[in-house]
Amino acid sequence: MRGTERVATAPGLTHLSLPSGERCDPGVSNPEWRLEGGNRFNDGRCDPAGRFWVGTLNPDGRDASLYRLDDERLVAIKRGLGIANGLAFSPDGRWLYHTDSPSRQVMRHAFDVGTGEIGEGEVWIDLDMHDLPGVPDGAAVDCDGHYWSALYGGARVARFDPEGRLVAQYPVPCPNPTMVAFGGEDLRTLYITTATQDMDAEARRRYPLAGSLLALEVETPGLAEPCLARR
Repeated sequence: MRGTERVATAPGLTHLSLPSGERCDPGVSNPEWRLEGGNRFNDGRCDPAGRFWVGTLNPDGRDASLYRLDDERLVAIKRGLGIANGLAFSPDGRWLYHTDSPSRQVMRHAFDVGTGEIGEGEVWIDLDMHDLPGVPDGAAVDCDGHYWSALYGGARVARFDPEGRLVAQYPVPCPNPTMVAFGGEDLRTLYITTATQDMDAEARRRYPLAGSLLALEVETPGLAEPCLARR
């Protein structure tokens, strides 16, 4: 793989040259990072028009934000979050989905692909209503518009239909799945990242696959991720 990749680091956004990994631009500063402290970047994705979106994470679960990158300038689209996560877009581009993980809810906003603007948010998925454990972490949408959410602390991936109804659960052999992404030639492989965060030595012995990259073959293919548009 050759080219450049947009990467979100704690202090800001940068492009890395692939495969060398060398930084190839001065980057865009994270407005919430000061003197090697503050809110780091967390979850990001390009929208169908190739705009880059990224959220921040506050260690205390408050005062984080969701940003859109416009002409190498970060514009705050939504504030007052704790851990911006689960960013995804519906296949038709009508909806933007995201979660503030501590709330255990996934929000849905009407989305304008042409302008990149969002409408008022509404609660689309509430884990309490489905009696699901953990918190919604990273997510991806398949070609049928189903939302796949890694439930951190819940030891599973949950799949919801376009109406926000729970349709399937997939157990994971460790407590903390963090992100899901579709890959493979036919986009029918769901890759799942996992974490060892907050696990003591006994828990790591009990769950030896914690921290591993897992793969699950699924029937419905995912969506090809949009490339970052040069603006």
